[in-house]
Amino acid sequence: MTPLGMKLLDTYYKIVHFHRRCGDRCNLTDRDIFVLNALVDFESQVFRKTEEVAVELGLTGERVRQLYRRALNRIAMASTKSKYQSGARLIRNIIESKGQTHGGSIHMGIIMLWKEDLSEYSDKIIIPFLSGLCHTCKDDREETKIVYKNGKREFAKKNFLHGDPHVNQRNVSQDSNIFCNRSSGSIKSKFGIGHPLTRKSRSDRLRLILVITAENIGVTNVRDI
Repeated sequence: MTPLGMKLLDTYYKIVHFHRRCGDRCNLTDRDIFVLNALVDFESQVFRKTEEVAVELGLTGERVRQLYRRALNRIAMASTKSKYQSGARLIRNIIESKGQTHGGSIHMGIIMLWKEDLSEYSDKIIIPFLSGLCHTCKDDREETKIVYKNGKREFAKKNFLHGDPHVNQRNVSQDSNIFCNRSSGSIKSKFGIGHPLTRKSRSDRLRLILVITAENIGVTNVRDI
């Protein structure tokens, strides 16, 4: 387990322990605990993918750790709030937020929570995003009807996954409605990616993040991986 993963698990168990002790006196729900599970899963996915790429690149020791740390930092660039947030504060922000909350300090990407008339989708409305993505995949959109309401794309533009309207205008490509340009624009321009995501392409996108990061730390000839 990485130091980041250990810190995350420590936060997770503290919150779960607190929740068990306080019973119904706090605002935490099973859905909020699911958020923490998603964060732990996210960190483990990044670590596993880093290991896979590192093996193919022939990286060992500190170089693997460097690739992992920089990949996480690159993913965290999607967050506009990089200041430290404790686990409890992160959960509170998620509960109170009408749009999304960022967990940039623990490099977990973006967590979204929709509240309006979505109680029937309680097991689907909290979605962890990989590699700075600003869109859920096509299957999730169709299942939850969150983004493509009544099959209309205009709903996705008007109520984009960012909470603040100015973030929409400044950082998001309205043509693709997929990327936060601040964090992923270089990938989009280099690889010409602008299509709705599938679960497979999420993994591929994270791979590209790692490949570009490897190049940035001096590893060459990785574009054909």
